[in-house]
Amino acid sequence: MTFFAVQVHTGSEIVVKEMLEKVLQQSRETSIKAIYAMESYTQVVKDNIDSIDCKNITLEEITSHLYAQRLQNSLSNLRLACEKLKRHKDSDSLSLIKEYRNNIKLVTDKLKAVKNNSRKISSVLPGYILVELDANFHYLPSHLWHLITKRVPKVIAIPSKMNIPQAEIDFFFQQVDLSPEVELQMEETLSYEEKIKAEDQLLYEINKEDASNKEASIDELDNMNTNVGHELANMNNKTNTFMDQVRSYIKNKRITVSMPSKLFKILFKEKTTAEILSAFSSTDLIYRFKRWISTRNEVALE
Repeated sequence: MTFFAVQVHTGSEIVVKEMLEKVLQQSRETSIKAIYAMESYTQVVKDNIDSIDCKNITLEEITSHLYAQRLQNSLSNLRLACEKLKRHKDSDSLSLIKEYRNNIKLVTDKLKAVKNNSRKISSVLPGYILVELDANFHYLPSHLWHLITKRVPKVIAIPSKMNIPQAEIDFFFQQVDLSPEVELQMEETLSYEEKIKAEDQLLYEINKEDASNKEASIDELDNMNTNVGHELANMNNKTNTFMDQVRSYIKNKRITVSMPSKLFKILFKEKTTAEILSAFSSTDLIYRFKRWISTRNEVALE
C-alpha cells in the first residue's frame, strides 16, 4: 500500500473525493484502494437543536454538505449574472433581473434551511486529499496522474509523483485528530462608543433598581467587561492541558468560542441545548473553564 497527496481547492476536499470516486467507477479503475478527505465537523450550539450529540459523520450529512455547496455555487452564479444584467436598461433585461432576484431568494432560502439543520463539515487537511493505492508504487502511475488531474474538477496538482514515505504516513495518522468541535456564540461585540454608552445605562439602572433586578444588570455588566480571548490565553499559559485547542474569535459580530467536543461534554453537564443557552454568557464560560482546571493539574482526554 502506498499513499499520494493530491492538491485541491481549499474547501473542495469532500467534493473532489466524491467526483474522483465517480471517475474511478466510470473508468473501472481498481488500483486505488481508498480516498481520504479527512472529514470532521463543527456542531454549532443553536436553539433549533435539541441536544449536542457528537457522533460520527453520516452519509446523509455528507450528502447535505455537498448539496449545500452546490446551492452556494448556484447562488454565486445567479448573483454574478444578475449584476451583469444591471448594466442594461431595456425591458427584457429588467424582466430577467426580476426573475434572477426571485431565483436568488429561492436558492438563499434553501441554503439557509440546509445549513440550519446540518453540521459544519470540513477537512482537517485543508487543500489536500490522500489517495491510497493497493500496490507498492514508488511513483504514481501515469494513467492515474492523468485521470486525477485531467478528469476531476477542482484538482490543482499532484505535488509529487513520488509516494509519501510510510513513516510519514504512520506519523500523520497517529497525530491527526478527527474529533468534532463544538461552537458557541455569546454576546454581540460593541464598538468603544457603544460599550461606554451601554455601561453608563447599566450603571444607571443598577443604581435605581430594586434588589431583585440589580443582580441581572450586574451580570450583564460583568459579561460586557469579560475579555474571553484574554482569559482563555491566560489559562492556556498556566496549564499543561489541551487548552490550546480552544479558539476564540469574532463571527457575525458575536464573540465565538470553539472547542473539542470531549471538552464541551466535560464543561457542560446540561442535557439539552435549551438548558445550556438559558444561562450561557462570557462570564459563565470562563467560570466553567476555571472550575474544570482547578480540579486537576493535568487532564488527559481519552
